[in-house]
Order: sequence, then structure tokens, then C-alpha cells
Amino acid sequence: MLFDYKNIKSLNDTETDIYQYVVNNMEDVLKMNVRDLADATFVSTATIVRFCRKLNCEGFPEFKEKLREYHAGSAIPDFQNEYAKLEDMLQMFSTPEYREKIHKFGEYIQNADELIFFGIGNSGAIAKYAARYFSNIGYFAAGIDDPFYPPVLKKDHKIVAVMLSESGETVEMLDQLHAYKSQGVTILAITNAADSTLAKEADYCLFYAITNVYLPQTYNLTSQVPAVFLIEACARELQRKENRMASIKPSTIHPR
Repeated sequence: MLFDYKNIKSLNDTETDIYQYVVNNMEDVLKMNVRDLADATFVSTATIVRFCRKLNCEGFPEFKEKLREYHAGSAIPDFQNEYAKLEDMLQMFSTPEYREKIHKFGEYIQNADELIFFGIGNSGAIAKYAARYFSNIGYFAAGIDDPFYPPVLKKDHKIVAVMLSESGETVEMLDQLHAYKSQGVTILAITNAADSTLAKEADYCLFYAITNVYLPQTYNLTSQVPAVFLIEACARELQRKENRMASIKPSTIHPR
């Protein structure tokens, strides 16, 4: 991503002013050359080039190209288009081929003594939801959204960790993946990027393909509907197969 948090953090005061100007005047900047942006921000062209390089661009032309892609991705999708894409995706999930993928994903979970769902940001919220959902059908599950939470594992337990990430490239999440994997934990993944590092390093992966939506402040508005659907589909299949959920009296059911 062009405006990666770590890249922005590395900017000095002058470069931060340039960044603020760019994100607040994105359409105008896309029409500028390097001299125009330098004049608009009261700096030299050399400063603009250094700014571009701190954002992993060789120069201003590459920066503009990435900015154009970023600007297109930051536009909120039309509701009808988004609805149509989600509808297509749900149809893909219902195909025999994808149902088999969900079935195989569930097989990894089926005999686990302990489940750990891990995610950061929006995916962290989904991780906690997933842990609660699997707990409801009789699994011992925990949801972790702290990227620095140390893995405390029981050596005699079969543990499965499900990594949730839209991009599949979050550094802190990959660090956790390596920490779990080094202790013999089975790694499953749900991601929006089939060719991501997460997808490649996991023991098994379910992926989807929804349009990425990022605001200029790097807030992620990409839909989490596919991830939630896959979690629920897997849990329900396991519940039907094993009937793990303990029977409870109506009086003990939590009120809605």
C-alpha cells in the first residue's frame, strides 16, 4: 500500500506536510508534475523526490501511478456493484469445489483440543467473533487481536491457529504465524489475497476476492462479509457432523 503506516512514520516534518497536502488534494496532485507539487508545498523538487523514495517509489512518475491506483481504491464502491460482487462470491462459495475446500478446512479443526483465532484491526474483531461462534458449538476457542500477545501453548494439546487477514501481508501477524508454527501449531488462513505470504505459509487457506477499499488515512473499509460467511459455514458443517453442542435447558439460554 502506498501510504503504509511505517513509511508515514518515517517522514520528517517537511515530508509530513507534503503527505498532508497530497491526501487532502489528491485529484489536483494527479494532474501535477514534480515542479507543480514542489511549488504548491513550498519545497524543492529534490525534497519531493526524497519524499517519493520514502514511500518506496523510484521517483515522482512512479509515485503518481501508485497514487492513481490508491485514489481509485479509496473510492467507496457503489452499493449495487458491491452487492453484485458479494452475490457472485456467495454463489462461488456454494459450488461443489468450494464446499470441498470448506470441508477440508473443517477437517483440520475437527480434532483440535484448542482453537486460536488471530487477527489485527477489523480482522481482530472477526477473530473474536469466530472464537465465540466456535465456542457456541463446543470448541475451546480463543480470539486474539493483540499483535504482540505471546503464544502460551500446551505441549500435549493439538492446537490449530486460524489467521485472519484481508491483505495477508501484515508484518506483526506474520511474526505471530512464525511463532506459532515454530511450536508445531497447525496454521489455517482466511484471506482476500490468494498469492499473499499468509496464504503461502499456512498449512491450508480459504481465500476470497472482494474489492479492497482504503481511505486516505489508511483506514480499511473492505467488506468482511466473506470472512464471516466462511467462518460460519465451517462451524455449522462441523456442528452438523459432530453434534458437539451440549444440550441445554431453555431457561439457561442467554436472552437476546
